Amino acid sequence: MIGFSHSLKNWLYALAATAAGFILSRVVLYGLTSLAAFSSADDSTEINFTDIYDKVADRGAVRTLSEDVVIVSVDGCDRSRIAAAIDAVSFMEPSAVGLDLFFIYPSADDEALIQAIGGCKNMVLPITDGETPLKSYFYPLSGCSYGCVNMNASSSNDIVRDYIPVFDVGPDKVPCMAAALAEKISGRRMPAGQTPERIWFPAIDFDVIEAEELVDEDGLPNLEVEGRIKDKAVLIGVVNDGSDMHRTPVAEEMPGIMIHAHILDTILHDRGINEVSEALNLVIAILCCLLFLRLHLFFKDWLDDVGEMIMRIVQFVLIYVFLVLGVNLYVRHHCLVDFSMTLLMLGFSLTALSIIKGTVYLFQMLKDKKKTA
Repeated sequence: MIGFSHSLKNWLYALAATAAGFILSRVVLYGLTSLAAFSSADDSTEINFTDIYDKVADRGAVRTLSEDVVIVSVDGCDRSRIAAAIDAVSFMEPSAVGLDLFFIYPSADDEALIQAIGGCKNMVLPITDGETPLKSYFYPLSGCSYGCVNMNASSSNDIVRDYIPVFDVGPDKVPCMAAALAEKISGRRMPAGQTPERIWFPAIDFDVIEAEELVDEDGLPNLEVEGRIKDKAVLIGVVNDGSDMHRTPVAEEMPGIMIHAHILDTILHDRGINEVSEALNLVIAILCCLLFLRLHLFFKDWLDDVGEMIMRIVQFVLIYVFLVLGVNLYVRHHCLVDFSMTLLMLGFSLTALSIIKGTVYLFQMLKDKKKTA
């Protein structure tokens, strides 16, 4: 009976310390988010532990050059040179072309530009979402499709991790640029939805072709470049525009056109991430913490200080194991399990247990003093 009573007492201690560890972990996460909001110039920058997975995966020894997506840089080009670049790309028979540029005001060189855009097969033009979408002044153009180019972030300070497949553009539903290009390539409509999907950033590079490389000295398409474009999806836009830089999990500054390329690569190669629900993440954290604390109390009763030393070592080992497990599930299986609460609760668990046991001891001591008084 005494053994059962002591075991029950230890389970209650473990439960109480797990609850305290949960509260401490939530307070720390809230504090980190508040600090990020205070540090941010405009909007809050969300703290996301899973960005670590992207960073670790991106630093892997093996990098992949996308075989399906190419970027054409038109930095510093006027509209006539952009028109020449579009003509050259069209001649080289890409599978689809996405123009990540807006032309808000008319210009003297627009006739050639509009003809080049209209004559390019499988062209996707940019548009923004909202009731009054931003678009080029000469829209609509027959034969062209439209793709929304908004990033899923509220400001340049936020980190772009996800993309939205479909946007509300006025009364219509318009796919994002990458989804519209994927539809051109596959010939079938992509699954529609407005739920954010995770972008796969790590260890993927893209061939960037300068506009000057597309034409030879005579102004004709440069056939030496044709193999880099034929049957591939081509994104045309600026790569070094400071106003179009965004933060991502793998880079402090990434041009918007590069993010579109990553989204398209994610769609074409089905690199979508299977995210474990927040509820299951919490269940994992609570169960791991509870079992760890109960095991700690068992070893403490059995081996006293040696048992506590053993569990301290186990604590650090478990933190390392969950870090490695999270990265491997993400990199190898594209499964996103957020172990942030698990790691925090394991880190705070023994502190919480010490506080609870110390508080119980003080109350018991005060109670004993009242009895003897």
